[in-house]
Amino acid sequence: MRSFELTPNFVGQRALILHRPHGVIEAITRQLLQLGISQDQFWPELPLDFDPSHYDHLFYDADMGFEDQFPWLSGEAPMPTVALIGSEAPGRLA
Repeated sequence: MRSFELTPNFVGQRALILHRPHGVIEAITRQLLQLGISQDQFWPELPLDFDPSHYDHLFYDADMGFEDQFPWLSGEAPMPTVALIGSEAPGRLA
């Protein structure tokens, strides 16, 4: 099998970024755009007309975020999620 057949293709996918404004988010958005992933960024709340079916990925602020930001039950996110953690305190990671 050729290596290009295994290369994932993200073109046309969308990411939801639920994170406060921060320099790291600028870097993430640049990388996502290079992968062909468009994104929307919100903070601290999602818009009233939010539809999770419009997104393929979720990046969220694990330091400042809170459970009520999401319109789904804990552990039932409808898309893969990536926690962005600025604090590496062992208690916080747990």
